[in-house]
Amino acid sequence: MIYFDNASTSIIEDSVLKSFNEIIKSYPANPNSNHRIGFLANRKLQQARDDILKTLKLDKEKYDVIFNSGATEGINHVIKGYALKNQNRGLEIISFNNEHIAVLKSLDYLRNKGFKITYVNCDKNGEIDYNDLQKKINNQTIMVIVMSVNNEVGAINDIVRISDIVSKYKKCVFFSDITQSVGKIQENYNGIDMMAFSPHKFGGLTGSGVLIKKKKILLEKLIDGGSQENNYRSGTASLALHASSSYALQLANSNLKKNLEKVNNLKKILINELSSIDEIEINSHNKFPYIINFSLKNKKASVVIEALSQKEIYVSSLSACSSKLNKKSYVLTNMNKNFQISTNSIRVSFSHNNTEKEVLIFVKEIKEILNQIK
Repeated sequence: MIYFDNASTSIIEDSVLKSFNEIIKSYPANPNSNHRIGFLANRKLQQARDDILKTLKLDKEKYDVIFNSGATEGINHVIKGYALKNQNRGLEIISFNNEHIAVLKSLDYLRNKGFKITYVNCDKNGEIDYNDLQKKINNQTIMVIVMSVNNEVGAINDIVRISDIVSKYKKCVFFSDITQSVGKIQENYNGIDMMAFSPHKFGGLTGSGVLIKKKKILLEKLIDGGSQENNYRSGTASLALHASSSYALQLANSNLKKNLEKVNNLKKILINELSSIDEIEINSHNKFPYIINFSLKNKKASVVIEALSQKEIYVSSLSACSSKLNKKSYVLTNMNKNFQISTNSIRVSFSHNNTEKEVLIFVKEIKEILNQIK
């Protein structure tokens, strides 16, 4: 099997799975139970929060960590929770037009509640237009939402530059979906007021998510009950799941430079090979090596993806969260790509576990498939 769909869900690291199994056996109690092993479990859960903040170089005196089910939940909670809790401050929200579908759907919900939603355009490579953001933000804006790395084409947004723009507006906060960047590239997250990510993008288990926010920021609570997660998300926390996710982040971050160097090499080989195929137009023109998006100029991507799948080579079209909703990529459309290119894209997304041999096999097979398709 050749697995090139890591931007959707990466293969679990063996040591992370081992960590999960050890924790679930060593800490059987509910972290909120009022006895000794409950106290120990709670302390382990708090240590997981502290380790996440330490790994991301965020001050634990300034930030809270809320564990949840994944980035989609975190995105929904932040966008809806902040807007509804702070609507007395204003009703204007600015976002990026190439955001994850979870952001776009959450903003549709708020628009129906009377909020004014304004979108900032991207450039031809899929990166946010900073001048457009500067023009659209104003004293009535209460939140700016911009992802760190686009999940479809891998375009990197300058979150430090964005935070500098937002910081000039005192009633405005900056939220970023950092799912694709965290654990993969070195970023400075200190200018972000709220952020969310899913550990299953870098070798963690599915079902765990992390929402980080500044302590002074208030949200509407998500679930009522026993007041867990700082009274934002009641319910029994999965200690083993969240603690192993914290470990997965530490592991990814400790190997970040080495992994990035390896994946950069894989990208270089793949781009070089794909550039020699007339049928292919490359859509990813950025420094993020983990995602390479390209389109077929005349043939159907769905046919190629299925043919690759039959050979146990797994890639995707669009992002996993959007593929069942649309056949056309709104990301590529926003980048001014034509209908054929926008409807026939293929996304290759690497992990550090992929190899040069796999890349060359992939290129060989896709060439054969393209020659067979009439």
